[in-house]
Amino acid sequence: MKYVLSIVTLAFFFFSADAQRVKRKGVTPIMKNAKQAQQQANFTIDQFQGKWQETGRKTRKGKALAFTDTIYLNFYENDKVDTRQGNNPNVNGAAEIDVDNSLLAAADVYTIKSVNASTIVLDDNDKFVHTFKKTDSFWLEKVGRTVVPIDTFKTVVKVDINNLMGDWLVYKRQAKPGEVKTPAMLIKYLKIKNKTGENTATGFVTIYQKDKAEELACTITVHKTGMQLTAGTYSWYLPIYKADGKELVFGNVELMLNFCKPL
Repeated sequence: MKYVLSIVTLAFFFFSADAQRVKRKGVTPIMKNAKQAQQQANFTIDQFQGKWQETGRKTRKGKALAFTDTIYLNFYENDKVDTRQGNNPNVNGAAEIDVDNSLLAAADVYTIKSVNASTIVLDDNDKFVHTFKKTDSFWLEKVGRTVVPIDTFKTVVKVDINNLMGDWLVYKRQAKPGEVKTPAMLIKYLKIKNKTGENTATGFVTIYQKDKAEELACTITVHKTGMQLTAGTYSWYLPIYKADGKELVFGNVELMLNFCKPL
């Protein structure tokens, strides 16, 4: 029963479709810092409206790569986007730009490198820099489409708390086909600083919703195949699908997985 309640709580955490920004009673939400609160992004979501098809991909060191899993981005209604990679199903969700010039496109997070009327360049925060050209129609709209299942983790793993220690950036999110509800509350950073016991640690979690980020002190309790994350009055059980010290994957395969890399 405890696990079921945890999963329900996690579902609310990632997919609160109609709720306003969550805050604790009597407490003003804490911005990440005062300087960031005054910053503005160098780009606007208006610049992304329309259809963009990936035409180039490079490593982060600048080496050009051949690829077959083309990424397609369709921005519309100023705050919505449909995304697709290769033959995977579409993912629909919110389109937002944070003050640090990161682009939230449904379940994906990019760092914006450049934008003009015909070309955008996005860093996927993992391995590649992607170049997109604006188009009236996607190539895949002109041919038959073969839908294949989305590649996802299916089995939770046994967790060693030592592999969770450090500062983690959520560089990618993977959701099942359908709509990522907006305004979605998402984890952006997880900083696990101090080990306080054999299976416990403390640190900070940054929660991101629309254009606001709130950093909260948190505690981590590691169970066999997941972690209990508690921050103030919030508490979520997060199943873990990979934790090897180099990458951390947590969430729920029925809702959304978070892919993290060390900062």
